[in-house]
Amino acid sequence: MGISSSLISSFPNFVIEARPVAAREIEAATGATAADGIFAAGDVAEQWSRSHERWMRVENWANAQNQAIATAKCMAGIETAYDAPPWFWSDQYDANIQVVGNPAGGHEIVRGDVDAGRFTTISVRDDEIIGGITVNATRDMAVLRRLLAARKPVRKSELENPAFQLKSLLAA
Repeated sequence: MGISSSLISSFPNFVIEARPVAAREIEAATGATAADGIFAAGDVAEQWSRSHERWMRVENWANAQNQAIATAKCMAGIETAYDAPPWFWSDQYDANIQVVGNPAGGHEIVRGDVDAGRFTTISVRDDEIIGGITVNATRDMAVLRRLLAARKPVRKSELENPAFQLKSLLAA
């Protein structure tokens, strides 16, 4: 469903109109659809995932919130592109598990101590990080999310070195 808002001059409220919108009618970065004044965001809106190289629905609270904020700005005439990589997390007993982008889409590098339950996997394709998983490594995830969004080029040899600090890639 897409939502349209139009201001009524005699009463400053929004009229909400819902109608079916085909998934690929949505302009992924702005939420605008082919129908004038109709926008879509959140769980109902497919978006292009650069790391997955395909259209997909990202159904989690972070995406619904952040895509909706960007789409609302576009509705208000403030050009705002939304192209954040998919990200979600879950706490499972004593494990904080976070996933960003496409962790299965490239060459996998494992950092940390899997047996100790504190590690990071990084997926690299064409010298670019396209995804990752962290288990009890929240600082690594904060860096991975920023690297994915910035499309920073990386060297697999650096990432494979346990002494290499991921954070140093942000300064490059």
